[in-house]
Amino acid sequence: MPHDDVHTRPEDRATMAKEEVHRLMYRLADACRQRGLDALQLAPTRVRVSPPDAAHPEMTEIITLKADEEGRLFFHWSWDEKICPADELEWAAHVIKNVVAPEAMP
Repeated sequence: MPHDDVHTRPEDRATMAKEEVHRLMYRLADACRQRGLDALQLAPTRVRVSPPDAAHPEMTEIITLKADEEGRLFFHWSWDEKICPADELEWAAHVIKNVVAPEAMP
């Protein structure tokens, strides 16, 4: 029997989706750190991003990953506005840096 998504049990697909979400958020935190921000994954769907060295703690943001009505994953700001699709991770990190630490922008 071929192994593809058609024959995968629903609970296995849910586990794969959770692992994908966790991996995406880990990668987002890493991309933010590479841009000089402090980033910590708080939960599988949440990352706290702050300016470097705790400068301007009021600029700290909690970024979440949520699916839209069609099941597509998007990064969201703390006020629930979409940042961009999850497959645009590098763009998301760029935009987050621009908001969280605008003075650090080149």
